[in-house]
Amino acid sequence: MHVECNISANVLKHLFGEKDSLGTRRDMEEVHVHPWLWLQRRGSNFVKPMAPYVFNSNEIHEFLELVSSIRAPTSYAAVFKKHVAR
Repeated sequence: MHVECNISANVLKHLFGEKDSLGTRRDMEEVHVHPWLWLQRRGSNFVKPMAPYVFNSNEIHEFLELVSSIRAPTSYAAVFKKHVAR
């Protein structure tokens, strides 16, 4: 049960962009992978390009509506709904 909870939490964090930090982007540049995701300098600031796997605000809203409308047996999907509730 704990494995499923950890996996679903990590997947959701990736989809919502919570695991996509500045350190991650710097590491990508350091090892020369995924150049389209490297930090881009704009004047004196750095900008993170949107990753293709991260939901935009409309997609997040649609996903949360979908999950909240799912009907499942008692306590079968309670943990998943708890993590998704915002």
